[in-house]
Amino acid sequence: METYKNYSSEQFITALSEKEKTITEKEHRINYLNHQLDQYRKAIFGSKREKFVPATIEEQIVLDLDLPTDGVQLPEETESVSYTRKKSKKKNKAHPGRMEFSSDLPVEEIIILPTEDVTGLKEIGKEITLELEITPAIFILKKYIRIKYAKPNQEGVVIAAMPHRPIYKGIPGAGLLATVVTDKYVDHLPIYRQVKRYQRMGVSLDENTISGWIQKSCDLLEPLYNFLRAEVLKQNYLQCDETHIKVLDKKKKGKCHRGFYWVYHCPLTKQLFFDYQPGRGGEAPQKILQDFEGFLQTDAYVVYDGFKKKGIKLSNCLTHARRKFTEAIECDKKRTDFVLSKMQLLYEVEEFARENKLNYEDRLALRQKKSVPILEELKAWMILNLADLKYSSPIKTAIEYSLVRWEKLCLYANHGELEIDTNLVENAIRPVALGRKNYLFAGSHEAARRAGMIYSFFAMCHYHNVNPHEWLKETLSKIGITDPKNYNTLLPRFIQK
Repeated sequence: METYKNYSSEQFITALSEKEKTITEKEHRINYLNHQLDQYRKAIFGSKREKFVPATIEEQIVLDLDLPTDGVQLPEETESVSYTRKKSKKKNKAHPGRMEFSSDLPVEEIIILPTEDVTGLKEIGKEITLELEITPAIFILKKYIRIKYAKPNQEGVVIAAMPHRPIYKGIPGAGLLATVVTDKYVDHLPIYRQVKRYQRMGVSLDENTISGWIQKSCDLLEPLYNFLRAEVLKQNYLQCDETHIKVLDKKKKGKCHRGFYWVYHCPLTKQLFFDYQPGRGGEAPQKILQDFEGFLQTDAYVVYDGFKKKGIKLSNCLTHARRKFTEAIECDKKRTDFVLSKMQLLYEVEEFARENKLNYEDRLALRQKKSVPILEELKAWMILNLADLKYSSPIKTAIEYSLVRWEKLCLYANHGELEIDTNLVENAIRPVALGRKNYLFAGSHEAARRAGMIYSFFAMCHYHNVNPHEWLKETLSKIGITDPKNYNTLLPRFIQK
């Protein structure tokens, strides 16, 4: 134990000051580590909600969007103590029942007549009651019967040609193939559960048989997938993100390989594709994007920094920067509230442009007028506050994260076609996370690659509000007889309903 008996008064004061400094540094370090521990716990057990809500109405910052654009009707000025909203039009309509149903829903009319004699009585109206019912899916065994005719003098036989089938000499029809694929990759139903369901329906199918059908379906779709990938990579603006998937690997006994889906999304054409790679290294996207030139919007993953020399302009995601401040809100509420309020204004600008369907030119004008001043104010504030933060803390980490990549975060404000964040490509990745919780892993690297093809098409179906089962059934029945020059007619965006 250190003693101060032989210290002079000056030495004692200096030593005490050093001790206090060390204690202060350790306290900051402990607080920072506790914060990190809380973030890990929240990531595992807590809510993923990121929405920022100011503590009181008085703390909210109001953004005046007085952009004079042609053809855009600005919101009417209102004066209210709380808020105003449009009156729902549904209340003025006659309510058909407990809920509204699609006009495409089949209707079966059942007329119930009185049991007593109504002869001579006058009909004065109808009492209509709705009941929603469902008929479970059933298997249908189609039997193609082709009559054969013999030509005279043994000149041959006349018989009709078989209709085109997805799998040559295979028993499953396009509808059954579409069902097993959508059940697994849209509804995340593992094959063994499908087998049990089919048994209840009176048909016994082997798991390997269904796996084989899925593989053959992917073989049919692979040319269309290659066409889609080429179309996406032709564009000059892409968003990229990655997510992991467990894969069985014979070389790794007792554990799964950690593979990755790299997702490339073009907001301009609303097209995307998944590319499976065994690793998360930069060689995977560099190979895919070797001929790409234009804007590449990503998170702050370090491998993207290597694209600066390839004619690629990197843009970053404001949502990722905002998350850093959201994580710091419990440690420094005053500073984080200021930053999050300003970022909320930036998103209000984007919402205004989206709701009023501004074109890229008008959206750029709006950003230059409203967003750029906010971004400049934020940068000045961060530089000033960073100088006051001497010890490691969540708010310091958030500020440093933003300032290091500030130009990339602000690039969107100078280009009307760019998005403020990568939320669109992140939304496309979500089905993979749901699938991981159900079928747990892919059976091989090749199976993971095939699954990436299916995820590509189903993500586009979701993007364009297309029924994935109907799309896949129609595509599997047509792709074998479609000229590759017309593959664009098979993509989900071209059959949107």
